[in-house]
Amino acid sequence: MRVCPYCYNLVADEEERCLFCHKRLDKNAPLIRRLPGQIRSFPRVDIDIPVRFQSLERAPLGNSLDLVGVAKNISAAGIYFETDANINLAQGGIVWVSFRFEDNKPFLKIQGEIRRIVDVSGKRKGFGIMFLHLDAKVKHSIDSFVKARLNSRKSVRRKLKKVKD
Repeated sequence: MRVCPYCYNLVADEEERCLFCHKRLDKNAPLIRRLPGQIRSFPRVDIDIPVRFQSLERAPLGNSLDLVGVAKNISAAGIYFETDANINLAQGGIVWVSFRFEDNKPFLKIQGEIRRIVDVSGKRKGFGIMFLHLDAKVKHSIDSFVKARLNSRKSVRRKLKKVKD
């Protein structure tokens, strides 16, 4: 996988053009690299915000399932949320996830693919969603939020280090 240098979406190595912004890709563009010890390609931050998600997959009579959950973490590549809804969605299924970072901000509605399903406890399930087709404005909102959270964590660590010293 590579990262498109124009829209920052993931692109398969064999693609000559980005599937999102349609710009021609340099065959020598670097592959996604991880730092030693880093498990994920994108940093993620913990959150605790309500989400709504929809799926046409298991809906009776063609209606979409409109369910609620709580997002637990987010990165530029995806979101993880948990729900008490009694549903059986499959890995690879497509969902729409809606959330906002603050009450005064607009909702972000993003299409994603279910990449991971976790039985948390009892009937509570967790879903790891990989974002699909992010437009530049939504991507910027997520990136800005994640960077701000990462920077605030770093400043807290610096303050704790000063207190220890």
